[in-house]
Amino acid sequence: MTSEFDAINKAADEQRRTQNLDDFNNEMAGRDTGRIKRFGFDQARQDATEDKKRKQSAFEQLMMNPVYREAWTNAMNAVNQAEEAVYHALIQASDTLHEAQSQYQDLLDKAALTDDGQRVFKDKHGEVYTEDGDKLSADEAAQIDWRGDDPSREDQTHRQDALTTAQKEFDRINGHSNRLVEIREEMTAGKSSPLSLDEIQAMEKEALKINDSLDLATVSYDSDLNREAPQVAPNLTFTF
Repeated sequence: MTSEFDAINKAADEQRRTQNLDDFNNEMAGRDTGRIKRFGFDQARQDATEDKKRKQSAFEQLMMNPVYREAWTNAMNAVNQAEEAVYHALIQASDTLHEAQSQYQDLLDKAALTDDGQRVFKDKHGEVYTEDGDKLSADEAAQIDWRGDDPSREDQTHRQDALTTAQKEFDRINGHSNRLVEIREEMTAGKSSPLSLDEIQAMEKEALKINDSLDLATVSYDSDLNREAPQVAPNLTFTF
């Protein structure tokens, strides 16, 4: 009798565990099974929805303030202008970097070689260096077969410096591009997490600073190129 009773209790416990797990998974997924909600997911979901409504309402209320709305609009305009400037500057920097890479590779292709295949360059003093800047001994240098039109150490240094400069400039502008993406996300996320007036004004100043850091006088525009235009500010329309 005891054994049968224990078996019944065990089966009932297993059924309860199975039902509890099903109820838990259904409530977490938001599925309505007609059973009483026991795990609090519905309340948490309602709280999150209400919180989102409160934040959106807060943003709309802030945008009804002409000072706040003007600040937000000015900041977004500054972001748009900076994005356009960065867009064109990136094109120029990319072209410059590509040209520097091509010229440096051409120089390497014309360089003299050691017996083991290392590229070498002779400077104006007759000293010989590898591509990495290691100086060869007189005996090692004497083994090199110079053609006469080999690029010099000065040529190699000049092209290498130009490549380094072009890469740094591209990275600098690309960093500005990435930062503007972050600023735009923070600005447009204001509907769910409103920014303060000080934060908006700080973002405007940062966008203007990025814009001012670009020397657009050196940027050439090619209207015949079919390039993707930069993203523009979203059209956020509110009914006041």
